Amino acid sequence: MTFPGLARVGVSVLALAVAAPAAAQEAFVLDELVFSGGLTPITADSFGRSVRVIDTAEIEESGLDSVSALLRAVPGVTVSNGGTNQLRIRGSEDNHTLILVDGVEVQLPSSGYYELGNLMLSDIARIEVLKGPQSALYGANAAGGVISITTLRGDVGGTETTAFVELGTQNTQAAGLSFRQSGERLDIGLSLARRTSDGFDLSNDVGGTPDKRDSASLTLNGTYRVSDLVTLDFGFRALERVEGYDDLTFPFGIANAKADYVIDAPNNFRFDTERQGHLGLTVAGEGGRVEHALRFARAGGTQQFNAFTPNDFSRSQLQYRATIGLDGTLDSARHTLTALLETETETLQNTSSFNRTTRSGALEYRAAFEGGLDVQAGLRFDDNESFADSRTWNLGLSYALGEDTRLRASAGTGVVNPTLIEQFGFFNNYIANPNLTPERSFGADVGIEHRFWDGRASVELTLFSNTITDRIDNQTVGGNVQPVNLAGESTQRGAELSLSASLFDGLDAALGYTYLDARDPNGSQTERKPRHTVTLALAVDAFDGRGRFGFNVRHVAGMVDEDQRTNVNVPIADYSVVGLTGSYDLTDKAQLYGRIDNLLDATYEENWGFVAPGRSLAFGVRTRF
Repeated sequence: MTFPGLARVGVSVLALAVAAPAAAQEAFVLDELVFSGGLTPITADSFGRSVRVIDTAEIEESGLDSVSALLRAVPGVTVSNGGTNQLRIRGSEDNHTLILVDGVEVQLPSSGYYELGNLMLSDIARIEVLKGPQSALYGANAAGGVISITTLRGDVGGTETTAFVELGTQNTQAAGLSFRQSGERLDIGLSLARRTSDGFDLSNDVGGTPDKRDSASLTLNGTYRVSDLVTLDFGFRALERVEGYDDLTFPFGIANAKADYVIDAPNNFRFDTERQGHLGLTVAGEGGRVEHALRFARAGGTQQFNAFTPNDFSRSQLQYRATIGLDGTLDSARHTLTALLETETETLQNTSSFNRTTRSGALEYRAAFEGGLDVQAGLRFDDNESFADSRTWNLGLSYALGEDTRLRASAGTGVVNPTLIEQFGFFNNYIANPNLTPERSFGADVGIEHRFWDGRASVELTLFSNTITDRIDNQTVGGNVQPVNLAGESTQRGAELSLSASLFDGLDAALGYTYLDARDPNGSQTERKPRHTVTLALAVDAFDGRGRFGFNVRHVAGMVDEDQRTNVNVPIADYSVVGLTGSYDLTDKAQLYGRIDNLLDATYEENWGFVAPGRSLAFGVRTRF
């Protein structure tokens, strides 16, 4: 379906519906809901695991245009761009983080990763980053953490329509429209967006051709309250994206120059199509002590490179969940127990067809004790069709020391299944390995959160440790590549620090720091996992509160990556990237905004051989009515 086709569908639904940065965020906010904190919602002040929540106001006021740009400022999160955006949490691999969009898993079953560039930030209302092993609640591929993304919803207490248009360097053009309405029974949200750009030439060749990008999305979701006890929720998302990409020199050896590794390929294009949807039914028991939920979700699409055979993929999930208040109704119980039953089927169609099914069961117990102690404990069993079954667990503790200080600690195990490509494989120079076993991990962290200066400032410190066994890595065998389970343990140890403050009325500041020591089984530093990452953001109000301007800087140091000529890890030069953002309220319903990315036009690499984008400028207008 083309963008005009998506638009026609959106307009039809819109008609039917009508008829029927904050730069500094407090690290510790009482009673802030973490929707993906477990099998059921939980408040942040009782949550024992490490989490970062980015809400709608922060997304809008950031002035940024991508999910990856937002996540780069989160301590413990690394995003590197080498043709695709690879996201890692606390030094885990890019396929160790589960990506959810409205509760639907969106990673490719083929590779286990998700291209963050496929997400239009204008469609998003909330991003939750859960750090550390989460497999006991979310299953395989959540060993490093979970990124849970919630799109715009209709819970606005009336009717609201927003629109934006944006222009920028590299011939960037973007526009979007969203409609949200809440009524007595029906809440509905609909958004349409499109972004095109001539892009940036990753090859950095003299006279090279920029890698063009064109993406369009449609998102629809809603909730219908059948009665006081019965609720239906539904969602649908469609995306189409075309992006140019450059070639890599292969084979590539010591006689080659580094500048020749990525070579300009003006006729290369990748075509992505995504469709995802979900339908859920929630029934509250009489008396409010029990709740039942049934949910079906499916994500699928196509990925094609040039005229090669496309990869058609899908993932279907059916879940049943039941929650009971052990000592009273759910809205007052201090002890609850939740049970989950789930079946998931993944498919991949290329020159051959592959599929596998996993059946799972999970339990989560929560307790809130007198004196400020909260406990969350989870267990899960996965019955894998293709390899050994897995059992995972986690435990989270939160203890309040008065109103302004909280201690927390968590531990758990994780599992990552081999991807379908690793297990079956189907292209030249790649040898599949059907004997692979799942990667397994154990992780733990301890943290303290404290508010001070009459609540105007907050600080959060977390120490973490993670160990991965049977890590899957690619090895070169006779000129071919084959995935294997590495012997020994891969480790990640480190610390995360967040400090935010309202220095005075109209001036906010946020500082983030991550120290990471990631090691391969042989003791060497793991590639693309920087030792030090520092972020600083300042935001100041201007023009009697009608304007707001932001300054942000990110410094990365102590990173290594594989030199493709020698297959040996070498240092990547330290770098700093500066950005500016600004907005001005033209009226109470219209706002002018702008940003400058890489203000100083720094030349740097996040992956060996790939030059990161240079300076870019964008400005736009958004309106709300």
